[in-house]
Amino acid sequence: MTNTVQDLDAITADIIALTPKDDAAREALSTQAGVFRFLKDSLETLTAADLNLPDSSKHLQLAITLAKLIAEVAKYEPARQSFAEMKSIPMLVNLHSQSTKHLLSSTAAHPMDELTVQTLRALANLCFDHESNRDIIGELKGAASSVVLPLSSVNSLVIQTACGALVNISMDNEFIQTEMVNADAISLLLKLLDKVDVTPCADEALENAFPSAIRALSNLVEPEIGIAQLIQKNGLVMILGLIKKMHEIVLRPTVSSDEYDRAMNMLDGLAIVLETIGEKESVQREIFVKNQLVILLDFVDHQPTCKHATQTKDDENSDISYFHIRKAMARVVITVTMNDENMKELVQQDSIIARFHSWMICGLNSSTHKVEEDIRMSGALSIGNLARSDATCLKLVEHHRAGSALIALLKLEVDHLRTVGGAYEEAKSSIKVLHAVIGALKNLSLAAAVRPVLGSIGTIERIVSLFEFEHLKPVHYSCIGVLKNLTAGMNDSNVYRLLTGLVPAENTTLANLTAPSSNPISPLGRFVSLIWKATADNDTGIRNEGGRVITNLVRAIHRTKATQFLNILFDFNCIIPLVQIVTGATLTKPNQASPTGDTEFVEDHHVRFDALPIEGQVFPMIQNEGIVALTLICSMHPASTSKIIRFNASLIPTLFQILKSGLAAYTPTDSEVKLSQPLSMDRSTSTSPRSSVLTEPTVYSLQTKTNVCLLLRTLMATEPDFVTRIAPHLKPLIQVLMDNENAEKSIDVLASEAAALSPKHTGDDMIVDDAHVQVKEMLTRTSTFSAKGLTMGVPTRQKLLEQYSGSLDLNDPVFPFKEVLKQLMDILP
Repeated sequence: MTNTVQDLDAITADIIALTPKDDAAREALSTQAGVFRFLKDSLETLTAADLNLPDSSKHLQLAITLAKLIAEVAKYEPARQSFAEMKSIPMLVNLHSQSTKHLLSSTAAHPMDELTVQTLRALANLCFDHESNRDIIGELKGAASSVVLPLSSVNSLVIQTACGALVNISMDNEFIQTEMVNADAISLLLKLLDKVDVTPCADEALENAFPSAIRALSNLVEPEIGIAQLIQKNGLVMILGLIKKMHEIVLRPTVSSDEYDRAMNMLDGLAIVLETIGEKESVQREIFVKNQLVILLDFVDHQPTCKHATQTKDDENSDISYFHIRKAMARVVITVTMNDENMKELVQQDSIIARFHSWMICGLNSSTHKVEEDIRMSGALSIGNLARSDATCLKLVEHHRAGSALIALLKLEVDHLRTVGGAYEEAKSSIKVLHAVIGALKNLSLAAAVRPVLGSIGTIERIVSLFEFEHLKPVHYSCIGVLKNLTAGMNDSNVYRLLTGLVPAENTTLANLTAPSSNPISPLGRFVSLIWKATADNDTGIRNEGGRVITNLVRAIHRTKATQFLNILFDFNCIIPLVQIVTGATLTKPNQASPTGDTEFVEDHHVRFDALPIEGQVFPMIQNEGIVALTLICSMHPASTSKIIRFNASLIPTLFQILKSGLAAYTPTDSEVKLSQPLSMDRSTSTSPRSSVLTEPTVYSLQTKTNVCLLLRTLMATEPDFVTRIAPHLKPLIQVLMDNENAEKSIDVLASEAAALSPKHTGDDMIVDDAHVQVKEMLTRTSTFSAKGLTMGVPTRQKLLEQYSGSLDLNDPVFPFKEVLKQLMDILP
């Protein structure tokens, strides 16, 4: 094969003869020596020629033939890289740009149109699944916009090819996407899609351009500028209108197979567009404000019944099926409910909330139970997304009865699991629905006003019923979060329900209720069993959240003076989970009880050294809660002190660590070093690097340190032997703390005197932004998740650290720290 261009007709004939017709021929041609050099030389010759001159027809024909050859060769994947390595892509782009110059002045049909088609084909194939080739085009000035220009042509074949080229060239390339948007690509695509009708277009090429235009649009709305232009051009409303039009086609009982396939192909692309942009707040708001949400709701609620929809090609295993597109539309609905402004308005629309309720029972106890699980999940997620402010939670629970709907779904899902014997695959299938339900209940239960209602409809019993299923472990963490919320504050009835499993009498305080005998299958019994299981599995999240539930129970008992319920806590060994959240150590479950019913422990042998606390297992905020709960238990029931002191091997070093935090210099005594090493039946494990209670230094708040001292004071008040044992280690530490407090007070006095001599601020020199002082309704809350968060399952250690990273700088404690230190020193011998 010659590498020079002398006879244009001969070369054109040679190229036509070379053009491969199948994959084998493409591969064979691509491996021949000199092919890509020949292509480059030919492109160089054509680049030097002016194809728009009247006597350039032979050059034009050669250019068309050459571009067609490149397009065919580029269908073979290795050829795309070989072509790029010859630096030939810029010349191909230049050839394409020459073919589109006439479009700047006229969109009429032109002799250059065939060259435009073939160069677009070549560029599209070169960029198919080839990121580096797309980058080359992106680096060429004007290249991206030159691909957009053919969309303005009146030649339908040019338009069809341009749409396909836009898809391949703009794929996953934000720079090119932005360039194309700036070249008015979205406006041109919307103008094209405006021609889509219920009946197919008579122009076959134009009809074939529609699906490609939709997919090109899905690429171009990935950058923010694309979304903004889509909304500005009213494109989002057009897309949803097109969805409605295609939906009406597939719903026709007499729709033909071709009509059905055409509509489904377009719907698949339109769903991709919506999912691409659905999480943008501007899109969520536009869908709702322009009253387009009903189109999506109707798509989910009304399924086709024609024979084409029921054939195997439209089942859940098909690439393009109503089954998959319907789920995509439901996901878009979920994103609309994530918007804060939409949230406030959606709860006012009874018909829409009713739709979500109906979604939550789709396919239950029927042959479509598994098929409809995504729709049930979507209904629960939508309710959960709307439950992100106290006002909307109240509206959802009291007006829409959303709590009852969620509990009904939870019951039916659990009943189904029991029916199938808790089989792993069935449980695995139900997890995402249960995640959504529990997440929604967790969001609702954050609103204090609705907690009594949620408790009264059986939420606690239904939540606890999930603990019996081993395969639902990813859901259990969120379940405990719901129990924590329901028992927080002044919710005595919910505390009673969790403690006993019984329904409390109306208008009765916890103090006036009778404490029944403990029952292992009561909600509390099953809940504590889950904590023990989490301890065995070293599940940090469940251990910590579970401990917080018990602190709520202790606070409620202390607040109402309902000490008759303490025995239930003791019977279930609830002191141990409290010690665990303070120390981070995993403690073994008691194996036996004494004749009096009191659990027996071997002194100091309760620490499992294969699961000692590691980084991220203790959280200062939760440690403080556990310390307070242990102190309250001792104050209500002094005899319980001995139950707590049994855990001194892990508890006391932790309390000392908290007190020593933040001290500039502190050298422990030999006895303290010995005390800080937990005792074990196997001493060799004490040298493990995991044996540190806190691997990273944490400076605890004064409030937490004060609470530690109060706990130590309470423990020492009733246990003389404990005082004797701890005194040699505690007394030096208390003295250092007191000296440190005196030093800090002196510094504070000097600082106050210096401040008194400083100029006073009058307020005139302060800049205050009005936006920062406006009182606004709280729309999002700590631990409140949107659709994604609701289904996240077991939290990672990082998530736990973020969740429990509340400020440690609390208000001044009720008991002055220095005074509590003095009290401790007075007790010590």
